[in-house]
Amino acid sequence: MRFNSLNIYIAAFLVVTLVLKLLGILQIGYLEILSYLMIICSMVMLIYSLQNKRPGILFGGTFIFLSGVLLFLASRFEFISISRLITSAVLMISGTGILMIYFFINRNKFHLASSLLLLTGGLTLTLLGSAISFNDFIKTLAEIGKKYWPVIIISLVVVVLLLRERSDKN
Repeated sequence: MRFNSLNIYIAAFLVVTLVLKLLGILQIGYLEILSYLMIICSMVMLIYSLQNKRPGILFGGTFIFLSGVLLFLASRFEFISISRLITSAVLMISGTGILMIYFFINRNKFHLASSLLLLTGGLTLTLLGSAISFNDFIKTLAEIGKKYWPVIIISLVVVVLLLRERSDKN
């Protein structure tokens, strides 16, 4: 499938979704539509970046994907003071993007160290800098995991398959 045809499918998804929303057939919010669009677009970016070994596009695709997931969760769950979580979310999403570069494109130890530093900083800010206790954080993760466990399992299987395919090529 060509990159241009994927763009056409994404545009068609957006148009159909918005029309169904405006007609009252689809009962979801605009933020949720935006989150779906971000997730779909980022998957295209991720596939392209992995095929062409483009670390910038891989980082951007990962950032957009996780931001879309965050928007989706924010539209589905009620967060207490979500504005306090933005900085830590940016740190954790950036750390995950760099970790993706480490796993799939360049096994540079700098990428691993900076990724772990950003992930640790984001987690620390989440737990210390916001109104969330460690127990509440774990309860929230458990609630999300309980509701979206199939998506989590499918995502993990895809990552394992991509890692296995990459190791088979080397």
